Order: sequence, then C-alpha cells, then structure tokens
Amino acid sequence: MSEEAVESEVKAPEAPENEMWAFMESALKDIGPRASCSKGELLLARRLEKEWSLADLVRFENFKCHPKAFLGLILYMPWAYALALALYFWQPWLAVLVMGAALAIFWMQFVRYGELPFIENRYAEGESQNVSAVLRPKGQVRRRVLVCAHTDSAYECTLWWKFKKWSVPIMAIAAFSLVWLLGVSLARGIAWFFNGHYHVFFVRAGQIALFGYIFVAPFMFFHVSQPVPGAMDNLAGIAVLGGLLRRFKQEREGEGGLEQTELQLVAMGCEEAGLRGSRRYVAAHVDELYEDDVETFAICLDGICDDRELCVVEKEMQLMVSHDESLVHLAKKVAARQKRSIKTSKLLLGATDTCSFSQQSVRAVAIFATPAGELVPNYHTRDDDLEHMRPEALTAVCDLVHDMIYDLDLQTRPRLPEN
Repeated sequence: MSEEAVESEVKAPEAPENEMWAFMESALKDIGPRASCSKGELLLARRLEKEWSLADLVRFENFKCHPKAFLGLILYMPWAYALALALYFWQPWLAVLVMGAALAIFWMQFVRYGELPFIENRYAEGESQNVSAVLRPKGQVRRRVLVCAHTDSAYECTLWWKFKKWSVPIMAIAAFSLVWLLGVSLARGIAWFFNGHYHVFFVRAGQIALFGYIFVAPFMFFHVSQPVPGAMDNLAGIAVLGGLLRRFKQEREGEGGLEQTELQLVAMGCEEAGLRGSRRYVAAHVDELYEDDVETFAICLDGICDDRELCVVEKEMQLMVSHDESLVHLAKKVAARQKRSIKTSKLLLGATDTCSFSQQSVRAVAIFATPAGELVPNYHTRDDDLEHMRPEALTAVCDLVHDMIYDLDLQTRPRLPEN
C-alpha cells in the first residue's frame, strides 16, 4: 500500500469530554481490527504519528517479521500427534522422533516465543511499525520512563470463543496428552528393544493417547483468519498513552511538569505475533536504554477493561520472567495513595511486551485492569469490544501511571536540607 493511500484513510478524531474513550470509539469505527502487519495496524500507527505531533519528537520506525509464524505452528500439532500415534503401534522409536521433534519445535517457537529461521521462513514476511513520542523534561535528563502498549489485535481464538471457561481444562488435557504420547512411545521403544515383544500396559497406554486426541484435534482450528476488535487488548492501552501525553504536555506548559525525567510513549506493533515489535524496539534502542547516567524504566499497559480489577504483574510464567520489584512496589504504593484497590498477579498464559525489556535487564513492569491470572471471555474473541469495557478503567490506569512517573521523577531531585 502506498503512503498516499494510507494518509488519505487516516482520520482525525473528535475531541469530546472523555478523549481517551472517544479515541477508542473513533479508531474502532474508522480502522477496526488490526492484525499484525495489516493495513489496520498501519492506519493506527499513522494516526498516532499525527496525533502525537504535540510531543517534542515523534519517531516512526518500520521493521519486518513473519507475523503468522508464531501461532501457525499450533495448527500442525494435531497432525504430528496423529502421525506419532499411528507409529506408536508400529514403530515406537519413529513415534519418539516425530513427537519429540514436534514438541521441541513447539516449545522453542511458541512457548518460549522464539524465532526459528526454518519455521519463520515458511511464512510470508510483513512490515510493521513502532511509533514513539518523546516529551522532554524541564531540566537535565536523569531518568527515562517508557510507557508502552501495542497497536495490533489478535486473531480470534476459536476454542476460547466456543468453549469459554472450559478452554483451560481442554488446553491442559491436550498438553498432558502430548507429553504422555512422547513418554509412552519412549517406554515402549525401550521395551521393544530389550524384550522383543510388547506388553498389555503399552496397549492400554496407547488407548489413553488415542483418547487424548479428542482434546488435541480441536487445535487444528485454534484460530481463524479474522482479527478481533481489540478494544481491551490493546486499543485501551494506546488510548491511555495519548491521555498521558496530553496531560504531561499541559502540565509542563503550566507550573508543573517533569523536572528531570524524559517521558516516552511507545506504540508497538506485532505484540500478538510473538512480541516482535518490542524486541525490535529494544534491539534498535540499545544505546538509549543503557545510556550512562540515565536510569531507564518501562511500564507496559495491556488488558485494560475494568477499573475494579486493577493489577500489577510481577511474573509472566510462560516465559519465566520476573519484573522489577521496585516498580511493583511503586504501583501498589501509588494505588494505595489514590485509594484504589490493586492486586499483584502472575500472568499464567501468554506474554506481554514487558518481557522484552525485563529479559534485557531493563527495569520494567506490566499494568493490567482485568484479572491477569484468568482467561476472561473477551480475551482474543469477538467480544473484545467497547460493550465489555468500563470507561473508568482508562481513567484509573492513566491516573496510576501518571503518579508513578511523577514519583520516579521526584526521586531524581536532591533532598532539601533539614532545618
């Protein structure tokens, strides 16, 4: 798509009383779903580039990746399982090779969010964007705070839409079945090698694996090609970034404003494609993130839906990443000061852009406004729209992050001598 064609489709939003909510309404109406590396994702990025022009600096950075390589592998796991299951009754060692290779690739590419070249290159390459706005402080820069959210929306997960709360046990049984088939194939192969015959136990074990296929087979239809609206995940986060920019800009023009902390709002592409955008951003800004004498923090926003479910994520279990304890403590302290209830949560499934920073030793934390430890009904389904959101969630997160940044800025100022 030409730049001129994209520019012609970028519309300026209205500016009624609640600007963050109005931004979401307008973006969902004018742009709609925004799959990774899609026209919709690009339109939102170009719109942000225009709207964020009130900052001191706006950067629009393109990057390339293979957006469908991350989830595409899941669709092939049932086929690998079926082949290994057939081989189990015929040549168990071949079943071990098939199931072992499939699980190893699945672990590295999907569970660990890797980018294996021989998997990536099987999928079409696309182009995405990271957009950032820089607001400089009144004085010398001694700290830098990045507030991040992602522009893309996920493809609908068919299983989660169809099975709702039953999705979690189905996924758990399917995962157990994959490991079970590998284990019993290895055991049967060893028995065949030493004894030359099969035991009844291994026939029964194969029957259990056959039953497990009932739960594995639906993953052929794990997701469809239709992206969801992505209101909670994560247009709401993008809206809060805009709210923070306007608020800090207005304060700087008045009597307030940040004294020694540079604020960067970063809208990242391709989070739903395996954190590709945030990883590209960290790699491209190494000098800035590790600048001498400038301490850098990252606050990533995601899953903003319900102000009554405010939470700070301290760990992301799938990638086995722990986030900065001082930022977790700061979020809880600020929330208490604002008389808001906030929980400390562990993200059990999936990962956020926060991991791209924490894994590279940048002090980071994730803020949610939805139960981070649960599979909520509007997560990656067609229900991720404004009807399933509370406008108060935007205000709650904006207030929380605003005061967290001010507290970080205050820490850079010298203490006044006591009288």
